Amino acid sequence: MRPLNKKEKTLAAILSLLLIAYLHWWGYGEWQSFTRNLKQREIDLNAEKNAATIILEKKELWIERQKFLSEKQPIAKEPDLASADLIDAIQKSAEVNQLKISDIALQPTQSLPHAFQTSATVKLTGKFENIVQWLYQLQGPENFTLLIRSSIKSDPNPPQVLAEFEIARWYQLLPPKP
Repeated sequence: MRPLNKKEKTLAAILSLLLIAYLHWWGYGEWQSFTRNLKQREIDLNAEKNAATIILEKKELWIERQKFLSEKQPIAKEPDLASADLIDAIQKSAEVNQLKISDIALQPTQSLPHAFQTSATVKLTGKFENIVQWLYQLQGPENFTLLIRSSIKSDPNPPQVLAEFEIARWYQLLPPKP
């Protein structure tokens, strides 16, 4: 191999410097990305730690809430029975509050992380005060029934109103079968 002349040495030096500069630029970008991810991970871990600390500080409250759920939340062994139970509760409470149901339709059941949900869409007519009372009774804390969507419109025959609600009930999740 022959020795490099002055021009080739200059080009080799420039190429080496460019390669070193590129490697530094690439390494700096990787380092920035790594430190950014590391800082985000630290923030996430601190947030988890703070949440866990709060939960541990309020351990008694969470134990009481879990006990309440275990004792009071209804258990549904079958989705069809749960849906029938919800429809029955809606119809009985509407009748007690002098409301007329014009349409009731079941919605697809859902499995949530904390519960099993069955829901129904209900169209009814009645006095506004009766509808408010009905909703209050239906959503009592021990009923595990909630209002998902609502629409209330004035009826051509005052003081009646037309109302449409989507009402859901949460049931305890059953443990998996062995």
